[in-house]
Amino acid sequence: MKKSVVLAILGIAASLTAYGQGGIIFNNSAPDGGGVYHPITWGAGGGSGAVLGSTSGIVLTFWYGEGVLAADALAAGPVAQWNTVFEGLGYMGYYNPTIVALPTWAAGDTFTFQLRASGMTAFGAVDEAASRSILWQESSSIANIGGTPPGLPGESLNRIALTVNIPEPTTMAMLGLGLAALVTLRRR
Repeated sequence: MKKSVVLAILGIAASLTAYGQGGIIFNNSAPDGGGVYHPITWGAGGGSGAVLGSTSGIVLTFWYGEGVLAADALAAGPVAQWNTVFEGLGYMGYYNPTIVALPTWAAGDTFTFQLRASGMTAFGAVDEAASRSILWQESSSIANIGGTPPGLPGESLNRIALTVNIPEPTTMAMLGLGLAALVTLRRR
C-alpha cells in the first residue's frame, strides 16, 4: 500500500514538472545603460505626441500564445501599468516592466506576443483593431520561473510600442451631418 501511494505521488510530481513555467519581462523604456525608447503615441483623432497613459483611459494588454501564431490565435494576458514616475518627469507613453507568465513553457519553446490598446478616451473610443503592435516572437529570453524557490523571469530585448488610434472627430461629424440630411429629405 505504501509503495503504491509513493509511486502515485511521484507520478503526479513528474507530470507537473513535465512543463516548467516560463516568465518574461516586457518594457518600452530603454534598458539600464541607455538604448532606444519606444513610447506609446497618439494616432488619428488623439492629437500628436506621446500618450499620457495614467489619465487617458487607455488600457494596454499583452496577448500571447505558444508557437508562431497569427493575431487571432492569441489569448489575453496581463495588463501593463502606466509608468507614472516617467509621466511626472514629463516623459509620456511608457509602461512599467510587466511580467508575462507562460504556464505551458518548456526550454526551447517559442511564444508569439502582441501589445493591444483598448479603452475610452476624452477623444472617443480606441479603435482596437488599429491599435495593436506588431506580432513578435520570443524564445531564448524566456526563463524558468517554476521550481522551488521560483526563478527570475527573463527580460525581452524588444522595446515594443504602438500607435493608439481613435476615429477622427470630423469623420463622425460628417456621418452625423449625412444622417441629419437624410432625415430632413425624408420628411419633405
